[in-house]
Amino acid sequence: MFRGWPAEALEFYEDLEADNSKAYWTAHKDVYETVVLSPMKAIPAELAPEFGDGKVFRPNRDVRFSTGKSRTRRTSAPPSVPAIGTAG
Repeated sequence: MFRGWPAEALEFYEDLEADNSKAYWTAHKDVYETVVLSPMKAIPAELAPEFGDGKVFRPNRDVRFSTGKSRTRRTSAPPSVPAIGTAG
């Protein structure tokens, strides 16, 4: 059950902000996995009975970040719009 993050998680992020290097990350990865990642993984398990299996539901798919697999492309020129006051 998710009980929040321990104080060590906040300390980890404060230290990471002070030293955002690969050396720091590598040396403290185990701290991250223990005090940040483990509690985070408890959240979907706790919410699963109410919200399902944890898959994200997106009723209005945001296509701005599309991978191109499902983009719709115009295959013909758009219909011309007559100018105001002319017969169309």
